[in-house]
Amino acid sequence: MDFRGPEMKKVIFATAVALFAGPSLAQEPLSPNIPFDEQRHERAKVSGGLVVGAMFTADDVPRASPLLTATLPAGDDAVDTVCVRVTSRDGTYESVNTYSIGDAARRETLTFDYPTRYPDVLGSAPTVARMNLGGCDREGPVIPVVWSDAGQPGQPGLVIYVNTAGADTIVAYDTADGEVVARCAQVEETGGIKYSAACPVDPAGLPREQPVTIHLDVTRNRVVETYEVEVVLAGD
Repeated sequence: MDFRGPEMKKVIFATAVALFAGPSLAQEPLSPNIPFDEQRHERAKVSGGLVVGAMFTADDVPRASPLLTATLPAGDDAVDTVCVRVTSRDGTYESVNTYSIGDAARRETLTFDYPTRYPDVLGSAPTVARMNLGGCDREGPVIPVVWSDAGQPGQPGLVIYVNTAGADTIVAYDTADGEVVARCAQVEETGGIKYSAACPVDPAGLPREQPVTIHLDVTRNRVVETYEVEVVLAGD
C-alpha cells in the first residue's frame, strides 16, 4: 500500500552516533555560543518543525548526567558549525545552541560541552535531541544522537520523533532487501506534549555515507501528507 500523498516537505538528515557530555569531557576545538541558550516554560510550547528529535535510543532512558558525543559524517566540504536542539517531551524545556568546529575535528568522535542549568530535566525527564550541520538560523543535515551514560552503551536503532499533534504516522524507506514500512508509535504525555510520534528506522539495512530517503506519511482528516527525510549514516 502506498502511503505517500501529494504534499511534500524536505528535511535533510546526516546521521552519526551522539551522547551528552559534561564540561570536564569537552574537547577542543569545540565551543558553544555564549551565553548558553536554554529555557524553561510553565506551559508547553508545542509549535515548531515536524522533526523534533532523531536518536539511536529511547527518549526516557535513565541518564546519570547529560552526555553528547558525535562523529561528523565524512565529506569534502568543511564543517564550520553545528546546531544542537534539545526538547523535553512535555515541551517545557528547550535549548538551541550553536557550536563552532575547527578543521581538525572533522571525521573525529567529538565530545560536546553542555553546560545546562537544569540537570534535573536532562538527567531524568523524557527528552529528545537533534543536531544539524550548520548554524541554527537555517536547516542543515541532521546528526541523530544517543542519550546514554558510560554504563549504558548500545544503539538499538534509529528513532525519529515527530510533532504531528497525534495524527497517524507511517515511516517508509528502501533497503537492499526491499521497502520497509512501519507504523510510528504514539507518544503520550500528561499535560502538554512537544512530539507525538516515535518512528522506528532500522539502520542495519541502510548504506553509509550516501543519502537515503525516508518517507513520513501523516494522515490528517483522511488526507495523507508526505514528508521526505534524507538520511546519511556516517561510518563504514
